[in-house]
Amino acid sequence: MPGRITLRFVWIAALVLLTVCPPATAEPEPEGKTTMRIHYVEIVTPDADAQRAALEQVHGLSFGPPVADLGQARVAEAADGSLIGV
Repeated sequence: MPGRITLRFVWIAALVLLTVCPPATAEPEPEGKTTMRIHYVEIVTPDADAQRAALEQVHGLSFGPPVADLGQARVAEAADGSLIGV
């Protein structure tokens, strides 16, 4: 019986991978270009205030109040819509 359960698990995992992974025949993207976007990136640092100040100065970001669901990270929205948390 354990062998059948393992076989079923492997079969289900294979089906999931086949439906999620892109086909191998997909056209490669042009050199240096991508359609992938970053939705959220979090920078973890011992000096969060200095990191936020540097990002605000260099990139013109404006960070909001701490977000409890993100471990008190403060989040800013970049010009392209991606979110940056510190």
